[in-house]
Amino acid sequence: MSIDFIFKKCPNCSANLKFTPGRKTGQCEFCGSSFLVSNLKIANMGEKPDTNAMEFNRNWAQKISDLAVMRFQKKHEIDLTEDSNAMERIENESRKAAMELEEQENTTMNVPFITANANGPLHICEEFTRSDMK
Repeated sequence: MSIDFIFKKCPNCSANLKFTPGRKTGQCEFCGSSFLVSNLKIANMGEKPDTNAMEFNRNWAQKISDLAVMRFQKKHEIDLTEDSNAMERIENESRKAAMELEEQENTTMNVPFITANANGPLHICEEFTRSDMK
């Protein structure tokens, strides 16, 4: 049994994306960004991107990112917005979490070793639900 793959460019890093037709999600093997297959224009499959889904996903990803940073700051008294590497990792994981929330009621976002304090390394492990997105 052979699997047909379709190749497109990652919207974040322009690396080649590889995904299987019929699957709803995929991930860039280079930068790790997650994406919804329905959001990519796939000319040879006759599909067009769903701009409402793209906006929906982007809004939820931003909300998840904001909540994660706020919860982390409240818990550890550390503002991650000053750390560009930490924010990039949070934003990548937020996009993945937003896509998971489109298909299920809740998801957990894990970002290990996001920063450290005098007690050692700190991590983000937060659960988000669809009700958090309101």
